[in-house]
Amino acid sequence: MPKSLNSITSLFEKIQQLQASLATNRALVKEKNTELEKLKLKLRNRESRAEFLVNELERANLLKENREKIIEKLKLKIEKIDRVSKEFSDTLCEHNKSKLNFFKAKKLTTKLVSHSLDLTSVCEADFFSDISYHDIPTKILLKSEQYIENSDTPRPPTNHTFENLGRGAKELTLDMPATEWDRVQDEVFQQEGRHFMQYCFGGKLRLLPRKTMNKEIARTSRFLFALRDKVSKRKCIVVGNGPSLNKHDFSIMRGNFMIGSNYIFLNQGRMGYLPDIITATNFLVVEQRLEEFLAVPVPKIFPFYMYPFVGEQENVFYANIHHFPEFSDDVTLWSTTRHTVTYFNLQLAYFLGFEETFLIGVDNSYKQKEKIEGRIINQKEDDPNHFSPEYFKGLDWQSADSDAMVSVYETAKQYFEDSGKTIKNAGIGGALETFERVDYKSSTKDLRKKFNIKPLLKFATRSDKETTVIVSINPDMSDYFGHYYRLDLKLLEFTQQHNDQFVSLAHKNVARDLNGKFPRIVPCFSEKSFEVGLRNLNDSNNEKVFEDELLYGIRQTLEYFPDCKNYEFFMYCGSYPHLKAIRDILDKLSIDKIRIRFHLHIFYPAFEQAFDRNSETYRTKLLSKISSHDNLLLYAGTQQYLAVLNNTPNHSKFSLRYLPCPSTTFSDIELPRYQSISRKAKIDSSICFPGNLRPEKGLNITLDSLLAINNNPYFDDLEIFVRSSKKIESIDLVDLYRCALADRINWLEGDLTDSNFKRLIANSGIIVIPYSNEAFSLRPSGIFSDSIVMQKPIMAATGTFMANIIETYGNGAVFDPNIIDSFIDGLKDIMNNPDRILLACELAGKKWESVNSWEIFYKNITN
Repeated sequence: MPKSLNSITSLFEKIQQLQASLATNRALVKEKNTELEKLKLKLRNRESRAEFLVNELERANLLKENREKIIEKLKLKIEKIDRVSKEFSDTLCEHNKSKLNFFKAKKLTTKLVSHSLDLTSVCEADFFSDISYHDIPTKILLKSEQYIENSDTPRPPTNHTFENLGRGAKELTLDMPATEWDRVQDEVFQQEGRHFMQYCFGGKLRLLPRKTMNKEIARTSRFLFALRDKVSKRKCIVVGNGPSLNKHDFSIMRGNFMIGSNYIFLNQGRMGYLPDIITATNFLVVEQRLEEFLAVPVPKIFPFYMYPFVGEQENVFYANIHHFPEFSDDVTLWSTTRHTVTYFNLQLAYFLGFEETFLIGVDNSYKQKEKIEGRIINQKEDDPNHFSPEYFKGLDWQSADSDAMVSVYETAKQYFEDSGKTIKNAGIGGALETFERVDYKSSTKDLRKKFNIKPLLKFATRSDKETTVIVSINPDMSDYFGHYYRLDLKLLEFTQQHNDQFVSLAHKNVARDLNGKFPRIVPCFSEKSFEVGLRNLNDSNNEKVFEDELLYGIRQTLEYFPDCKNYEFFMYCGSYPHLKAIRDILDKLSIDKIRIRFHLHIFYPAFEQAFDRNSETYRTKLLSKISSHDNLLLYAGTQQYLAVLNNTPNHSKFSLRYLPCPSTTFSDIELPRYQSISRKAKIDSSICFPGNLRPEKGLNITLDSLLAINNNPYFDDLEIFVRSSKKIESIDLVDLYRCALADRINWLEGDLTDSNFKRLIANSGIIVIPYSNEAFSLRPSGIFSDSIVMQKPIMAATGTFMANIIETYGNGAVFDPNIIDSFIDGLKDIMNNPDRILLACELAGKKWESVNSWEIFYKNITN
């Protein structure tokens, strides 16, 4: 028995050894497999790099060959023209010496016509038709993969399981590599975006009801606008929490507006008072001292994603805070706390309108074991990084990256300086050298007497009563680009100025980041407005879908603002199918004690000719069946189209008005700044074609005029900027001009950001809007409105709405799109008469604003 037991024990020990050896070998195999995967990934990246470089080289070589062929063709044409010109000149000299008879005159005329045709053919598209040029391969993107460690945690399923947090919020822990977070956020947004706003922070994805968000952010907006009215003439001090704070005498600074952050209230005893407002944007900071925060008797701003834990509080306001890398000029809409709460505070100071902002206690240096930003550290010992050793002692905090902080401070500095404002470092010591250092005693002296300010000021908010809710019906808004987003941005700006409320009924597939920066969105529509307005008019299914989705948006709006009694729904891109759907909805709505009114801009029928569409039969049939309604008003975007509609049978049943066309690019706040930039741009410095190159937007005349400008030595010093077009054919005419004029034209590739587009318009000398009269005889242009408020000389084609304005005020030139000399003559006239043109531009800009201001626009849809 003992022998058997020994054998079994020995066998068991061997099994254990083998298992240990197996585990070691498995770990070794896993390690080698990891190394192998990394090597494979590195090889794939190298292959991608090689493919990218080969493609770039091939594209460059073929473009060069195409360009050489075009140049050679141009040389031959130029030689022919020179030869004909010389022959014509010689003939003319000969006839000047002798009497011209009929036969000689006819011969001379024939030569003149031939010479003219040769000159004209250079600027025509078929000039290139006989060139055998290479098709340029599509540009490929350089792909670089990152190695993701295999995890035992499975990828989250499509139906994500959320934890309920209370107050309608729910949360998902992102237990996965950070590289997967975007995918999950997109999935969740598709599933939950209709009803929830989402925020990603601290390894969590938190969803909060849009209904609650609209209420709280609207309340914050009223508070901040009221605050801005009271304090903007003072100086602002943004107070950090670094150790250097202990070196300052706060009695000297009393009377300035002071923004503090996080646990600054722990320093009240030494300061002698509290900041005017306290912000906290880190979830750990708020959660760990929540009761102390709530007891502080000054207004506080938290991220909206802290609402589930804080709830409705009298002196707590919520902001739509994310971690975007940009700088926000309107914290009532969105803001960012990227890398540091001080970055948010600088955005707050900017919005409140301070010309001078000073930093104290922003030391930008940390003693920490963990070097990677965002890692959670438990501070067991005294805190060496803040004004008090008790600041984080016994609490958790997230490790900081001072270099990353410097990067956002640089962004803030640039934004302030571009706006004529300053940020200065009035702190003592510390490692922050981004801003000019100044002495805090002389820069932030006591201002109590000047402004008659009490030590602790409670700022009254605007009335909590919503007077009107403006609702934009905007199925076209799905991303930042174009005038649809900008239109709603302006409407929101004016609703806030008038203490009204705003919501936008947008496309279901609105970009997630746009939704984050424009939270007043209800994703509703599955089709964009042109898909309803320019579709096959015999298909009625689209109307029913649009009607159902609009009804959903109306119900959501009523739920968001249950106390409001007046709702104004406005649709910019309207058509007759939209009119039918809205009229049917009005027949179905029976809501007592509230008013719902619809404002429909009849947009698409104004340019059906450009797309070979005709809604006349549909319109006649529709208007004969539906009656007018007191709560339905129709608008035309130009006086010309208003006259057309007024003369249309059955349109008289509806209330018809002219809809102003204000700029959707430049806000009222920034308009003076960009106009100042605009005045510095010389007329003869540059010419810009900012519209997308499409047939209805003057593709052909643009290309012809570019070649004519290039061939005319008079314009050698004129810089040219052109928006690029998407390739719509295998043989793209634009590519030929791109090759021929590569050294002369600045092609603006891809979609332009809002800021880049603003700078483009403001810095341009002359703006060309070559849109066709088929598309723009009866409707306005957003770019035209942007250009005229910037007081720019504008060139437009005859027969368009823009040409009518230019002919009235003389603020540019009108040209015949079929005669290239007409364009050249107009351009020369502008450049030769800068004083006269600029005076006319100033007059036209002021007159345009007086008739097409946002104030007038807003009154139209609210009175």
